[in-house]
Amino acid sequence: EKPDIAVVATRTPGRGEIIRDCVGAGVGGILFEKPLATSLAEAQSVLSDLRDSRTPFSFGHLIVEILLFACGFATARLRA
Repeated sequence: EKPDIAVVATRTPGRGEIIRDCVGAGVGGILFEKPLATSLAEAQSVLSDLRDSRTPFSFGHLIVEILLFACGFATARLRA
C-alpha cells in the first residue's frame, strides 16, 4: 500500500534525498518545507524528478514558526 501523502519537515541537508525516496515509493503527494535544497543544482534535479513522476507537491513554512509569530504578535498587542 502506498501512502496518500508525505510531509517532509527536516533540516535542509538531505531533504532532496528524502523527497526522491518518496517519489520512488509512489507517494501520492508531497508537502515539503522550504528551502528545497542546499544548492540550485540539487533543487533543479529534485524538481525534475517530481515533474517526471507527475507527483503533486507543495511547500510551506513550519507551522511552529507561524504559531510562535502569532503568539508573539498577540502578546505584543496586549502589552501595547
